[in-house]
This record gives sequence, C-alpha cells and structure tokens, in this order.
Amino acid sequence: QVLRVNSEALTRWMARNEELINRFPALKADLQDADSAELALRGIADPNSAAGRKIRNQEAFAGVLAAGERPNLAVSTALNSKTPVRSMGDLLTVARSGGPGAVEGLKASIFEWAYTRAGGTGERFSSSAFADNLFRPVAPGQPSVVNILRQNGMMTGAEVRNLATLIQTIRRMEQAKDHR
Repeated sequence: QVLRVNSEALTRWMARNEELINRFPALKADLQDADSAELALRGIADPNSAAGRKIRNQEAFAGVLAAGERPNLAVSTALNSKTPVRSMGDLLTVARSGGPGAVEGLKASIFEWAYTRAGGTGERFSSSAFADNLFRPVAPGQPSVVNILRQNGMMTGAEVRNLATLIQTIRRMEQAKDHR
C-alpha cells in the first residue's frame, strides 16, 4: 500500500496539531511539502522504523517535562544555561524518571538540537557547526556534549567513533561539492 498525502488535509492537520509539531522541528520541516511529507509519513507509519521509534521516544521524553515544554527547547535551555553540565544532568534525571524511552528521547533531542543549530532545518547545513555543537566544550573548562553523554552512559565509545566517522564523511562530501 502506497501512502499518499493530500496537501489540503496535511495543512489542516498541521494547524490542528501545531503544538505537537512544534516539538519536532525537523519533522515540521519535512511536512512542509507533500513529497517530503509522504516520505516522512511512510517512515513514521512503520512501527519498527528509526523515525517511528525516535518520535515515540521524544514523546516519552516530552511526557516527563513540564507541561507543554518542547524537548529541543529544554535541551537548548540546559546547554545555554550558566551551568550546562548540571542542567544536562538534571534533564537526564527527569528523563530517567520516564524510563528508557524517555532517555532515548532526550538523546534524540540533543542530536536534533545540534542538527538544527547547525542549519539542518534550513538551506545551509554545516557539518563543521554540527561537529562543534557536539564535540567542543559546552563552556570553558567544561566537557563537550558528547562527553556529557558518555559520562552519563548515554553513548558508548563505539557510538562516538561512528559519529565522528559520519561527520568526517559528510565534511568530505561538502568539500567535494564545494570544489566542483
């Protein structure tokens, strides 16, 4: 069965569910046009898809936050606070109260924050900015976001290496594209 998107119905649904959609900026961007929406909805409709799991996990994380607080905004607020390491620890404590799904939702929200901050929802994604968001210290003398995740058992060494390899691959692709 092929999922088809009715543009008018999609617009009405997005208006009715604006609060939910605003919690997920990357999904909101995907839903802006019918073709992207069809691809996104196919992924979400599959209960075993990475997209479906990510959304369920972020919903679990959103469920343990203060009423109406958006996961990405909670991450941004914590990382931009005067005490980002402690604030992230507080967020992790809250996420753990919601179980493994909420912890995975926090992790997904952190990566979405880094992606969005690097221009991922606009026209100009920067892999260098994405890497900086994750690997540079959150404040002078403080660990990076990746190190905070590692210290709290949210990322393994293998995941860190895979992430670094992925970012390097994206950088090479960007450089190749820029030098054509």
